[in-house]
Amino acid sequence: MIRFSFSSLYMAILFSNLLILLLYLVFRSRKLLASIGLPSLTAVLCIAILRMVFPIELLFLSRNIYLPEVLSCCISFLLHPCFFGGRFSIWSFLKVIWGTGIVISLFLYVKRERAFAKYLRISVRELPDSSDAIRILREIQQEIPQTQRIQLRTLSGLPSPSIYGFFRPCILLPEELSLDQEQLGFILRHEVTHFVHHDLYKKLGMQLLCILYWWNPLCHNLLRQVDAVLEMQVDQKIALQPEQKLNYLSCLLKIARQTDRSLCTASMISFCDSPYSPLRQRVDMLIHEEETGYSKRQKHCLLLALILLFLLSYVYIFEASSISNEEAAGSVEPTAENSYFIKREDGQYDFYLNGKYTGIADSLEYYPDDIPIYER
Repeated sequence: MIRFSFSSLYMAILFSNLLILLLYLVFRSRKLLASIGLPSLTAVLCIAILRMVFPIELLFLSRNIYLPEVLSCCISFLLHPCFFGGRFSIWSFLKVIWGTGIVISLFLYVKRERAFAKYLRISVRELPDSSDAIRILREIQQEIPQTQRIQLRTLSGLPSPSIYGFFRPCILLPEELSLDQEQLGFILRHEVTHFVHHDLYKKLGMQLLCILYWWNPLCHNLLRQVDAVLEMQVDQKIALQPEQKLNYLSCLLKIARQTDRSLCTASMISFCDSPYSPLRQRVDMLIHEEETGYSKRQKHCLLLALILLFLLSYVYIFEASSISNEEAAGSVEPTAENSYFIKREDGQYDFYLNGKYTGIADSLEYYPDDIPIYER
């Protein structure tokens, strides 16, 4: 049986936040970044995201580890129903605030995207068929047939070449930017590779995850880490030879000098000017990707350890050792004569003592076995 509870939520937040902090330290160290390598970074990101997406408890698998009394009392205080006749707790109000924040964040996100789409319809300009950019894009589309529906447009004030749009993908080039044919080739291949890798959808998923966990600042740091890894993956696909790398880095630095991000939007993937895309780490990874670093065996051991910890985070759940329902009842001992349960649809139980509702019980292991259980 699967259950979402306060305990399963903070276990998911605890585990994923530890991984995000670990990645933060890795991104700050050039040596670690080059040693661990891009595949291992991607694997750690996937594990952190999976744990946040599934903050659940597997009842048939989980084992409780009871917290110290001080922490248990704090959790019991949050979960203890003490408002509106014992129907609502502080945790109930926090869930309402959480849900309200999700609705507001989603509304603001949609509003920004609609405003940008409206601006795009008015301001975007087509390129003549004789232009170098159109010719290079058509050559790329002949090599990669699934990119035939990608369009190419220019936009005034755009800080960096970008790809935008899920149903009508379009590569946007800054109208004011002067590029030679080699640089155009790098940029167009870069954006086309994002499309082939479905990176727009990956970024959309991360945006929705940040909306879901809007109150967690580390989740927004996770978005920056994902964006950086997506860019690094594409960088390594484009610049293969040493000479190509030098020219590609020159192009990257040229675009990076334009720092106006007023036209950036969350659903757009920019060549190098995204506020979530750290330029230094991309350059380091591109230059040092061939360094030995950790051996494959060490990387596999690291990955296996993370997977084991991921599974253990579902097996062992930190629970409060005190029982809030007994506290609500003034430490009255529940018996078959003075109490009963009513089973809820979600698998939990409404607990009644001396004819009064005292709260919800997640588990019956702390109560006498002879207490009656009724169906609603």
